[in-house]
Amino acid sequence: RILRNMTITDAHAVGEHVQKWLTCNETEVKPFMTGHVAANDIRALASVLSDEHMQSYEDAQNSRKEKPTQKMYTEVLRTMATVLRSSLHMRDTQLKDYPVNPTGKIDITWTRSSSTGRVLWSDVSSFCKVTPDLSDNTQRLIGLGQLADHAQTVLGLQPTRKHCVGVLAGAGELEVLVWQRYKPTILSTGVQEFSFQPGSVGLQLVARLVASSSEQLGFRTPYLPDRLEATTEASSSLKGKICDVTCQAVLQDCMPEKGSQVYSCVCQPREVDARELKAVLKIGHKCIKEAQILEHVHGIPGVPELVARGYMSSGQPFMITAPLGQTLSADSGPNQLLQSIRAIACTVRDLYQQEVMQLDVSAPNIVVDPVSQTTYLIDYHIAEHLSQVPAEQSCNRLFASITRLERQLPTLSGELESLLYTLTYWACDGAVPWKHASTHTSVAAMKLYTMTRGFEAKVLVHCKANLAPALRRLKNLFFRPVYRANVSVDEFLVYREDVNVDEFLVVCDELIQEVQQAELEGSAGMEED
Repeated sequence: RILRNMTITDAHAVGEHVQKWLTCNETEVKPFMTGHVAANDIRALASVLSDEHMQSYEDAQNSRKEKPTQKMYTEVLRTMATVLRSSLHMRDTQLKDYPVNPTGKIDITWTRSSSTGRVLWSDVSSFCKVTPDLSDNTQRLIGLGQLADHAQTVLGLQPTRKHCVGVLAGAGELEVLVWQRYKPTILSTGVQEFSFQPGSVGLQLVARLVASSSEQLGFRTPYLPDRLEATTEASSSLKGKICDVTCQAVLQDCMPEKGSQVYSCVCQPREVDARELKAVLKIGHKCIKEAQILEHVHGIPGVPELVARGYMSSGQPFMITAPLGQTLSADSGPNQLLQSIRAIACTVRDLYQQEVMQLDVSAPNIVVDPVSQTTYLIDYHIAEHLSQVPAEQSCNRLFASITRLERQLPTLSGELESLLYTLTYWACDGAVPWKHASTHTSVAAMKLYTMTRGFEAKVLVHCKANLAPALRRLKNLFFRPVYRANVSVDEFLVYREDVNVDEFLVVCDELIQEVQQAELEGSAGMEED
């Protein structure tokens, strides 16, 4: 019954949990966003907003719907940034460029840098969720749940950060919340009136946030290693050249479960007129084994190139791989997603033939080279030779097969099953039903229920319409009609059948052809119009 009642995001349940830990005190929140805004500045700001955005404000007030409210806040916050000379960089991340791995769709994200394209979690300063009517308790709880997910991810992926600030914004009211790393209570201003009047508490609060620096909002500038010298592998595209390696951005800060830090970097050969290479620098004790695995499977399509390896001045091992790929999401489109799923199915097959399993097939580990448009399976930090694969190995619960979750030995069919959960994750913008399940056993039970009896209500209703047919077809490979009865996980493990790679590829080819045909027909229809 509990599984049956879980929503696709369970944001409402998370919001109920958040509300139990709220401490509503406006004066306790203000010290966490210390941007100075004088009374004269507030009066001038209110005047500008009234002149430029009163129609948008009234449209949001009258409709109490999401799109007009999002439009109003996007316009208003941009104007506020200009008037208050904000050092924050505001990004509209409701539909595109939102952070991924994990997917963090939220209406507005403020970043420290002015970089364009996909927002990196390591660059997030603050964030805002638009919820049209905060007087509706259900809407408010869902908004609180989504904000809490975002805050948890920011604190998790910025390990030196001590707190973060988020805004829950309604058509005529807003609430500012503070999450602190070492305290369970969540500070809140409570729901405050928001208008273009100088005395509006909501206006004053959001003005303080916009006027604050990233550091005042809790951001801590990440460490970037100094430039280093590396001699590239003879088998790499740079063929043994000596390069100067310069780090550009943090892709993954030091996390115990990963055991490494990851940076985007540029490798510049010292030869005259030699072209630079955009790559990935990984530093940590697991790099030695990972580099050995990559050397063993060199040349397999979809496996990253090992460019260089060595030791930092601190003695830590490092390795450099290429390309520096781009992650995928629902806004990549069905053709790109299905092509990538097919490509990685071929990669895991070829790895298996070389007696290696990557063991972490997941959305974060599938990237596309922006130059060649080739899809790559990255991150081999837990990869193993077949003879050494342990049943009790750690796994990513969001994407792991049911057999892995139940501590059985990994299989090639299980790697393909992970691709099904990856496509589900993309199609649902990261809000999969098992997202908040806390144990391997509960995730396995939720996946089995969702993919059998709960597929229509828990997935198809919430996923992107153009990906629904593909999800259904691939799901039916792994969860056949016989499983749609009230089958337990133990029974599933006994009666399930391994999926053949060739069978998986045939279905992918048919789906890609259907998608491309639909795109051609759509283009022809537009030309006729």
